[in-house]
Amino acid sequence: MESTEGHLVLDAQRLHELFGVSTNAWQSVVGLEVDHRAFGLGKIQEIREGGPSNLRVEITFSIGTKTLSSANLGKESLLVVRSGKNVAPQILSELMTREGLIEHKRQTAIEREKAAELERQRADEERLAAEELVLKLEKQKREEAIRLESARRERTRREEEEAASRREFEELRHSYDIRDLKDERPTNPLFGVLLKRRAGEQLRKQDIDIVRKQGQYRFAADWHREQFRQSGKPGFLAALGSDLRNCGKSREAVGLIRREIQDKGIKNASVFTNFGAALADEGELQDAEMWALKALQLEVSFYPHNLLGRVYFRNGDPQRGEDHFNLALQFGAEPAKLQSTMENAMEETEVAQRTLNAAYLLKLDPIKYGWAKQFI
Repeated sequence: MESTEGHLVLDAQRLHELFGVSTNAWQSVVGLEVDHRAFGLGKIQEIREGGPSNLRVEITFSIGTKTLSSANLGKESLLVVRSGKNVAPQILSELMTREGLIEHKRQTAIEREKAAELERQRADEERLAAEELVLKLEKQKREEAIRLESARRERTRREEEEAASRREFEELRHSYDIRDLKDERPTNPLFGVLLKRRAGEQLRKQDIDIVRKQGQYRFAADWHREQFRQSGKPGFLAALGSDLRNCGKSREAVGLIRREIQDKGIKNASVFTNFGAALADEGELQDAEMWALKALQLEVSFYPHNLLGRVYFRNGDPQRGEDHFNLALQFGAEPAKLQSTMENAMEETEVAQRTLNAAYLLKLDPIKYGWAKQFI
């Protein structure tokens, strides 16, 4: 649609697109001039219904009246609205309404397409997110399965190792005559000591301490016997005597140490003290006193004083016994262990003498020796 000087020119093709086959819409152009390519100027006289996609437009030209289809009219003609014709506003209004509807439809279609595209994008994003979630969950599931399988294998491995260790520990206990063990689990540090023993490794003091703390003095005695035979060191003989005494073999300790002292001329304070202690176990208190005194001649320590205190408690001389226990304290005996030593000495003393010893200690210091009340 364009405007030239004095009149308005309308594109008939555009009218056909806008009006379609609407008879009412086309009635607004009745009376307008037509500039046809072939027939020249004419005037629209009437609009009639035609086929399903066209209307019949009757036009009077100088050459006569022609009836054209609305489609052909749009292709071959221009409509001219002369100045002053009151039909122009109707056509313009109809064109604007039609164009507005078409534009509205076009914009609506565009918006719908945009919305559809956004929906497709959203759907694609949701689909991708869902696929990623599925992949993530599958990965997590695989990883969890791997973790569980790894944990199962590790658990099985540990169980098999523990079972093997239990069997090995049991075999070692049987081999080394380990009896009355409270903790038979392979986590027991004694297991490590037995492994070292089987491997021929040198046991250290802390290893022997583990053995003794678990009451396995027979094993400790066998170890110290072997070490003494190999090295001849008096320290191993003294330890052997102590272990034999602790597993109830004081008589064996007496015979063994006496023989070694006589054959090898051993002079060692620890050997003499353990020899005297074994003699005291066997009730040979006079000989025990003699060897304790010999030990003190070689080395001053609390061990011989403990032995003398024990001997004098049993011999009915609590005063001398208490003196030597005090000397043991001065030379390094621990107070708690010293009290235990004194209680043990009281327990192995005959009942009548035990009562006299307790009475003497309580009279001497009822606070320090309050523990003696149990022997009255």
